[in-house]
Amino acid sequence: MNRMTSMRMDDMTIALNECRRFVKKEIRDQVLSADSAADQAWAKAIWNKSTALDLPGLLVPEANQGVEASPLYCALLLDVIAGDCAGIASLFAVHFSACLALLKMEAGSRYSVLQGIFQDIEKAAPFISLILPSETEAPALTLSFTNNQPVLAGRSPLAAGAWMADYFLVFPTADESAGEVHCCLVHRKTPGVSIGPTAQLPGLKVNHFAPVVFDQTPIDPDLFLSNSDPGRILFTAAQEGLYGFTAAMAMGTARRALEKAIAYAEARYQFGKTIINHGEIRRILGEMRMKLCVGTAAYTNWFSPPPLPLPHAALEAGLTKAYCTDAALEIILDAIQIHGGYGYLHDYGLEKSMRDAKVLQLLGGSNPRRHIQAVVTGNS
Repeated sequence: MNRMTSMRMDDMTIALNECRRFVKKEIRDQVLSADSAADQAWAKAIWNKSTALDLPGLLVPEANQGVEASPLYCALLLDVIAGDCAGIASLFAVHFSACLALLKMEAGSRYSVLQGIFQDIEKAAPFISLILPSETEAPALTLSFTNNQPVLAGRSPLAAGAWMADYFLVFPTADESAGEVHCCLVHRKTPGVSIGPTAQLPGLKVNHFAPVVFDQTPIDPDLFLSNSDPGRILFTAAQEGLYGFTAAMAMGTARRALEKAIAYAEARYQFGKTIINHGEIRRILGEMRMKLCVGTAAYTNWFSPPPLPLPHAALEAGLTKAYCTDAALEIILDAIQIHGGYGYLHDYGLEKSMRDAKVLQLLGGSNPRRHIQAVVTGNS
């Protein structure tokens, strides 16, 4: 397998170009029909083909048959994939976020857990779905103990890629605890696990979101990860990783919309000249590019933050996700406006991007405005 540890910029560029070729060959020409059909089988096939580029094991240590690439590289890769299909990218984002949580485990436990998941990664790429607790609703999943055996019960919030998951990384609340979050890894075939109906979301349609039902599901003690590591630490790693990866996907979706808008403006004539030479169109394109550049800087700096001795300079994952997803939707709406009526046609792909961007705002929970309020009031 290709190894991308300690990647130099030149190596990263080469790897991303390889990914672009993969996207062009396997995704670009089929994405609109797959979106219309909400084709999960197509998404699963793409996931399986991605093993040729080692994508499912990017964050996994080399000792566990992985690549041990950086989270920043994963974010850049999601930017590339989301330019053509944010639905496919979101599957990788959820899986990568679960991997980030597992990497926060104590070294000995981490090795044995990852070895159990990824031991045959060259033959079959396991997919880990992520089940985060809702921050606005009462705990949906509870953990109890019967003769020291952890047991999981309840119906989860919507889980990305639930129907194609091999494992679920779950953060339940214990019955006797005061809101303490635990963490456990559950194999799809564990007794008591079933998948609810697919949610009919407007975007990311090839990634089927569905609740997962746990009916007194026994948890393997070796996969009850709170035994050795506080669940809150693993939860924070997963949630913040998902926020950062969602920001990257939003910018990739917006980047493609800007490219389409520029190409259309260069080809479309009005009043004797191409519309890119009209002042108002140039102003709109300039604002779109400004938002894209700032958003890209935001998510890349969050994954690789420079030391800045300034108040309110350190980015938060929630702030980054909020800005990037909001900016992406604005950029895409402007791209549709430049296209006029054509922008709303499915064949141009922009209306799909608009739907995807709207759902990205909700991925991992709605945009966390409380973070913005905390910064404004100086309580961050």
